Amino acid sequence: MTSHDKRNSSLVSRFIGMVPEIFQKEARFWPLHLFCLCLGAGFFGVGYAALPVVVLFCWMVVKIRDCADTVTGIFRDDPNLFIWLFFAVFLLFVIISDVVNGGKWTHLEGGLYNLAIGFFLVTGALVAISHPQKKVIASYAGWIACWTVLLLLLLEVRFAGIYPYHHGVFDNTNVLFTVVTMAGVVNLVFFMELPLRVTAMKWVFLACAVWAALAVIRYSTSEALLPVLIAVSVLLIVFSDNHKSMAVLGVVLFFTAFYCSFSETILKSLGSVDFVSVDFWRRFSNQREAVWTVTARMISQHPLLGVGSGRFPEISTEILRANTDIKLRLPYYMHSHSIWVRHMAVHGLIAGTAFIGLLLSAARRVLYSYKKEKVLAFPLAVLGLLLVYFLYGLVECAPFFEELIPFVWGSLGLLMGMGNTDAPLYEGKG
Repeated sequence: MTSHDKRNSSLVSRFIGMVPEIFQKEARFWPLHLFCLCLGAGFFGVGYAALPVVVLFCWMVVKIRDCADTVTGIFRDDPNLFIWLFFAVFLLFVIISDVVNGGKWTHLEGGLYNLAIGFFLVTGALVAISHPQKKVIASYAGWIACWTVLLLLLLEVRFAGIYPYHHGVFDNTNVLFTVVTMAGVVNLVFFMELPLRVTAMKWVFLACAVWAALAVIRYSTSEALLPVLIAVSVLLIVFSDNHKSMAVLGVVLFFTAFYCSFSETILKSLGSVDFVSVDFWRRFSNQREAVWTVTARMISQHPLLGVGSGRFPEISTEILRANTDIKLRLPYYMHSHSIWVRHMAVHGLIAGTAFIGLLLSAARRVLYSYKKEKVLAFPLAVLGLLLVYFLYGLVECAPFFEELIPFVWGSLGLLMGMGNTDAPLYEGKG
């Protein structure tokens, strides 16, 4: 055996010897890793997250029992308080609406799935106050990179025709590329904000962000998702402290302007734009104006408690039959094509307003952390998630699906807990 082979063998043996030590070191952070496992496991099928959720629920109950005084801080904290208040009102009227209207509790709009939002908010906050903040951010970033790589690998395999994986988000193309977009902007944030000493991981995050963007460009059939991805990415670069990212953005903007100035195709398309034409705007809405009209009629007929979970298709059919002036290719629609008005139609104006209040309170929480925290990586990552949720949710309900509940609301929960790290449970309980 040569000296080179001996040296390689020694390095391998040393690494193998370190594995138990690494495992033992990370074992004490098991609630954090289990929570991060839940964030992405549902992408590949909701059932994959079932067992981790049960274990986390038991841990949550024990944590609340043992540390009740400290835990109440996540509820009393000013930016968090409005989130809990709006969520409580929202959930209450969802339950009342479904009881009165005979709604389906197990439907995506029903009480059980909305309870899951509360579960991931609470559990995320508890996980954050139970672990050192740097560990939470590092673990979250690493797990999101892993989930992104696995998601994109399966996506490439599917679109290459090798294996048609169809579980979880892969069962709905819009939901799939919503997750890809969200994962892409989160990876972009960690590439921009992580310190230089983690150079290798920075390039992993950049590769994931670029790969996600290319997947949206190549495979997504949504006309709105790519503009949302571009707009959110630009906003995150503007909000970032990384001046190099802003410099790159400036170069890209000037190059784009220069390219457009000499592109006959782009200039010809620009010359044919007619903002006055109604058909121009209808081409962008893709018949959503008809669905939104049905939604408005539904709200006007059922203003207080809505129609109940799972009854949107049934009631929309009745409205279309009674209003022949509304032109729609289909005899009914499954949902409102906008998360901002969905609960107003399904559960009434009070529930819908409370849900909007919840979204606005979440944005306030992010902005509060953005101003307060010295490390901007995590507030910016959650801001990216919420911007995709808000903007794409204007015209689609894909961000609303159950596979995204752990990712979106769990990430927000972690951020809510990070605001209470002055007295972390980790320090006191080990």
